[in-house]
Amino acid sequence: MGLQTKEPGTRARESAALLGQARPFFLMAMSATIIFWSVAPSVGSAEQVPSDPAVVTGTVMDSTRMAPLEGAEIQLLGTDHTVLSEADGSYRMEVASPGRHELHLSHPRLLELGLDTLPSWEIVVADGDIHTQDLAIPGWATLGMWQCGQIPAGSGLGVISGVVVSAGTRDGLEGVTVQVARDPDPDARRDARGQDERWEVTTGPEGRFVVCDLPVDISLYAVVSVAGIETSPQELRLGSDEAEVLTLQVGTSEAGILRGTVEQGGDGEPIEAAQVRVRGPEGLSEILVTDRAGGFILPEAPSGAYQVEVAHLAYRDLDEPLRFDVVGGQMTNVTVRLLRDAIALDPIDVEVEAQRPTWGPLVEIYDRKERFERLGLGRFIGRDVLDGPGSHRLSRVIAGRTPGVRLVGTGVSSAGVRIHRVNDCEPSIYVDGIRTGGMGVDDFWPHQVEMVEIYRGISQLPGEMADNNALRCGAIGIWTRRGH
Repeated sequence: MGLQTKEPGTRARESAALLGQARPFFLMAMSATIIFWSVAPSVGSAEQVPSDPAVVTGTVMDSTRMAPLEGAEIQLLGTDHTVLSEADGSYRMEVASPGRHELHLSHPRLLELGLDTLPSWEIVVADGDIHTQDLAIPGWATLGMWQCGQIPAGSGLGVISGVVVSAGTRDGLEGVTVQVARDPDPDARRDARGQDERWEVTTGPEGRFVVCDLPVDISLYAVVSVAGIETSPQELRLGSDEAEVLTLQVGTSEAGILRGTVEQGGDGEPIEAAQVRVRGPEGLSEILVTDRAGGFILPEAPSGAYQVEVAHLAYRDLDEPLRFDVVGGQMTNVTVRLLRDAIALDPIDVEVEAQRPTWGPLVEIYDRKERFERLGLGRFIGRDVLDGPGSHRLSRVIAGRTPGVRLVGTGVSSAGVRIHRVNDCEPSIYVDGIRTGGMGVDDFWPHQVEMVEIYRGISQLPGEMADNNALRCGAIGIWTRRGH
């Protein structure tokens, strides 16, 4: 037999065929190996057990009312996690991560008190921990200290945080005047140099008021003035660097309080200087004059039937008197609406002025307006608004054009507006570049004013208005048309 040989190409094809037959077994071996290592646990590993979250519980209180606060939103700062307090003020929040956290409280009540926000509360929790953290809106004493700013230790100054209420109903009285003086005698409230020795404020919502920078360790006397009638002086004595919480009563529990507003029948704008004749029981007959907010008040009104007549030169008289009853120990509120009468006037000549001065001191103010508006600083109100309809009171123009401005009173000595977001204090008033004392925005009619500029705080103030009071309470600049 002869020796048979194969061609190299044939040998290569046989080798490829053998490899092809072996490939399934090779892949199965690899798959088995991969599956084995994917399911086998690694040496020394332990199963991870999830930890229990911490739980924070507590009660939210409104210390100004000494009552639980329902519907308060509690937020875990740095997260979107929030919960709401229940009707009894209680809340419960789970905190997933241990460590140091902060809780933030918000509620519409803060805006009613003139507060934008409260300081946050810091908590430290561990896994599975049950932590108790009560939250609260501060009381009136603390709020009074906040509104008056930082009082240096040893300054010899104190603060009164108070409320004026009706003796019968305990309702707070807004818009009445509170005076604090060194002497109970109105005719002796001046020092040896003839300077005024009294502090005067107007009550705001709920009858609240705050008096700052009062001397301590001496006798002071607080009185309330309503419709020209003063209550009996109430003596008090402040300690150093503290706030005194004071309640002042108006009227008696047997008598009621009559309070009213006279306004236009069409748009509801208040009518100032209207004459209100009030007739009541026991031959009572009083003539009152409405203030800038159209308001009038009779602080001690005997129980019985009443009727009111109102007269004003520019408005029609009522067709018949307004009749109602006053109940002892309660406040009765009435609203009188008058329709305007057309009054014939002699014709007048009108000259049109340029809307922007081209010379004089007001040129700089218009330049500042353009510059500051580009930077988003301050707020400016010009003649296009001041000369418009319905702008008979400057304070209402400012409040209507400046978000966050609050009208707090209508007393003669009050500026009537609060512009700072937190501090409830009177802003500095500058007239034609000069700071004034004892002057309010409503001492000017809108048609007398060329420009109003409003600055809420230190970050907005121009240098010439950065006095100490403006840094805390803001500033309002009034530029009269005399400067044009």
